[in-house]
Amino acid sequence: MPPMMFTPEQLDALALGLCWVAAYGDAGIAKAASEVTGKIRQGLPAKLKTLFDDSTQLVGKTQVAHHNFENLNSLRSAIRRRQKIWTGYTDRLGNVSERTIWLFALGYFSGDIVLAAWCEKRNSFRHFDVTRLAFLQLVPESYPHSRHRLLRMWRSAGLDNTIPGRS
Repeated sequence: MPPMMFTPEQLDALALGLCWVAAYGDAGIAKAASEVTGKIRQGLPAKLKTLFDDSTQLVGKTQVAHHNFENLNSLRSAIRRRQKIWTGYTDRLGNVSERTIWLFALGYFSGDIVLAAWCEKRNSFRHFDVTRLAFLQLVPESYPHSRHRLLRMWRSAGLDNTIPGRS
């Protein structure tokens, strides 16, 4: 296999993105970023490896602790499988409600992780702060649309501009 070839700007973009994920992502996705970094390094010729390792693009340290939300891998898997989730959710006022949601995206925002989902209870798109999920249970049922279709519907409703708003 030929070595990977990138421009210096492309290497900076890769290094910056992977560092950001390592700093602001949850433990599972941060580990994946570290693994990708290793794979990229292995495929680079020596000169480009030096450029990659010595990238001048920096990510500030987060003041927020890494999310220790053990279910994020399950949520990512549910998104890929179009699987419904039954959850208890605590709103900003402390009210808890149970909902069945159709997850289609996870948003990472400088320490906050937000789920974008269709909420059966509200019959609308909603955003959920993962730290407010009281519990979750995978429902052995797929939702009727592809996640790509839900994402397009969500974007056409202009809701991609409202994150990191929360339900």
